[in-house]
Amino acid sequence: MTVSPPVVGLVEGIEPGAMLKDRRALRAAQLHRPLEAGIDYAPGAAAASVVLSGVYPDDDQGDLIIYTGQGGMARGSARVVADQPLSRGNAALIRNCRTGLPVRVIRRVGGRFRYDGLFSVDRYFRERFGDGFVRWRYELRRIVRVDTLVVRDEEDRPQRVQQTVLRIVRQTPLARAVKEMYECTCQVCDVTLPTAAGPYAEAAHIRPLGRPHDGRDVLANLLCLCPNDHVLFDYGAITVFPESLRVTGERTREGRILTVHPKHHIDPVSLDYHNEAIFVPIVIRLDR
Repeated sequence: MTVSPPVVGLVEGIEPGAMLKDRRALRAAQLHRPLEAGIDYAPGAAAASVVLSGVYPDDDQGDLIIYTGQGGMARGSARVVADQPLSRGNAALIRNCRTGLPVRVIRRVGGRFRYDGLFSVDRYFRERFGDGFVRWRYELRRIVRVDTLVVRDEEDRPQRVQQTVLRIVRQTPLARAVKEMYECTCQVCDVTLPTAAGPYAEAAHIRPLGRPHDGRDVLANLLCLCPNDHVLFDYGAITVFPESLRVTGERTREGRILTVHPKHHIDPVSLDYHNEAIFVPIVIRLDR
């Protein structure tokens, strides 16, 4: 039997809030194909939908969900016996984060299932739970659908409509301070990028701000990085050992020693957190 690939994004004719009686109804509506698995995806592609059913420990805050990946349980049991692998649906959700493709979120409510709209996959990280095993975790954020409103003046000319977005704003003086301390030279690769407006670098948080990481916006939690190393660091391709300040991960960065200014105290606890929650060792990385 040939299985059709999943529909990605909105499903025509189905609005958020729609209630369906069971998983077979979800499949028939093209909202979520698997009758058991919580992540719907095609091999090598991004995920199309996820179901929150209570099987895994999700942190559901409504518009923000910290979703737990799949795997690690004994067959036919809810008992956790292993770390979750970076494969199948877990890998698919990382592709959503990389490509910007949304996922449909479906919640189990009583004995039925409710479609709750599209969510973006903003971050992914690893978390070691109290049982000692590692789960993959994903920060899902509701995408608010806004109907396009065209406002015109008296001469029938279209006017711009301003939108305001609430977000975590880092302290600009701190970002400026860490870049000035290193004269916009990357602490990982020692490269300074010249531009017409002067040298360019970026301030990178070691432990990310906001839930679920709750990193602090302080100088000890900041690095001065070039754009390339900022992306590698944020997406877990490289990390820094707190004891030796040695960089590990990507081949071109392996073994480098992080440059540290005498007045820059880097928080070793934040580096430990990055190693544990953000860094993805090469042996379990995608596309290798």
